[in-house]
Amino acid sequence: MARVEMSMAGVKAILQSPEAYAVLGKKARDVKARCEATAPVRSGDYAASFRISGGRQKQTDAAVVYVGSDDPAAAHIEWGTKNSPFGPTPPHHTMANALTAVIE
Repeated sequence: MARVEMSMAGVKAILQSPEAYAVLGKKARDVKARCEATAPVRSGDYAASFRISGGRQKQTDAAVVYVGSDDPAAAHIEWGTKNSPFGPTPPHHTMANALTAVIE
């Protein structure tokens, strides 16, 4: 079996590179597009609520990108409801499914 030695300085340089940020940004846009395409459409608010943000991680200065929703109902849509007075709704897993599809 081959032995691999990693240079921590090299890994840090990769994580801080503009290329790493560009790759993460492209993946984030792909996830967002898939979320918008597959979100349940009752009012359209959820599909329109996905946002991308990013920057640098404070501890390591590594590139980070986030995809999220600012819809107040996002958690209920993603994970469903069991004990709601309006009736249980099944989870939709919009974001998890989008991420899985993009990274495969």
